[in-house]
Amino acid sequence: MKTILTILLILVSQLAYAITFHAQISSEQNAPSAAYIVNQSLLSPPPPIFILQAFNAINPEEVDYLIRIRAIGNLRTIMDNNPGWERAELQQYLVLAYPDDADVAAIQASLDNDPFVASAYQIDETNLPTLSVPYPDMSKNYKKTPPLNRTITTASINNADIQSAWELSEGMGYVGIADTGLQTNHPDLRAFDGSGNYVGGNLLDGFYQIDFAKTSGIDLNVDELEPVAATASLAACDGIDGDPNDGLTVASFVGHGTHVAGLIGAKGNTAPGICKNCGISMMKFYGTELGSCFNVNGTDYLFAGFSYSAYLSGWETLANIGVGTINLSAGDGSLDGDACTTTPLLAECLILKLIEDNQILFTGAAGNNRTNLQFPASDNRTAAAG
Repeated sequence: MKTILTILLILVSQLAYAITFHAQISSEQNAPSAAYIVNQSLLSPPPPIFILQAFNAINPEEVDYLIRIRAIGNLRTIMDNNPGWERAELQQYLVLAYPDDADVAAIQASLDNDPFVASAYQIDETNLPTLSVPYPDMSKNYKKTPPLNRTITTASINNADIQSAWELSEGMGYVGIADTGLQTNHPDLRAFDGSGNYVGGNLLDGFYQIDFAKTSGIDLNVDELEPVAATASLAACDGIDGDPNDGLTVASFVGHGTHVAGLIGAKGNTAPGICKNCGISMMKFYGTELGSCFNVNGTDYLFAGFSYSAYLSGWETLANIGVGTINLSAGDGSLDGDACTTTPLLAECLILKLIEDNQILFTGAAGNNRTNLQFPASDNRTAAAG
């Protein structure tokens, strides 16, 4: 087992990453809509001339929306009439994926010189945001400990004097969480059982839970152990769910989002969360469908995967559904606290401004670096935790 982590890191280092850019399309009256550009990119055969000059110079392999939920109807009309609203600006961002051997400088130049592109910047696919708790170190032989007795403990509540806060708010609120999903049937979290009976938990149902961690589209199942099709690159991991012949697989390591949700709003008497009567909305940005399958010393591991579109769509959605606070137990160590001053058109910065305008408290994980805060915890509009 001592060599497993080294082997796994070598395998990861050999992956080929696409060159990815975020591009904001101009909202000027003569500019094409983001929808027109996405739809034109899907034409087969491709058109002889693309509406974006940049695509005629270097055509991306994939073009998609950064923000997954698209504005329609009256909301779209309001955005068209208020193009400087952060929410309207975010609808103009596209994700552009180029071959991994493309000329990055030429791509940047083509986008910078396109009159319909307001801004564009490259995403470092080798240095993506990470969770506050990393995957386990598989090179270590962890000692197995007996399960803890499920005895009632309110130590965390008492030590932090949470009762004083409850006297002011009655422990009530609406909390949004962007994370890996959670265990949707956890007895301390679920609000309804399989028959629709209310069982007391704080986890809201329906459209208050969205899984953005999909290869396309979204769904409303935020379970960390949601099975996905074991096809293509995930086919070798078919047996991880316990049945090597069912065509389904699950992630090898889960629990981060469940742990976070429990700290915030677990309702059970065993280890209650700090917000005892809070509604919880979970936006899932880490998922199995985006993951990678590895075989190390004869054992298959499926690591859940990440996409910037899922990551930022979660923030943006929570900013618009009425939550009072948002928790993000993740962050980007490559951006510093001045990121939004030096590069204010980063999509992350527009979302932070939207959150601020909506008077929502945003809490971000400080990160695992003992000397520097990761972003967005390092931004002065964010409360750093951890």
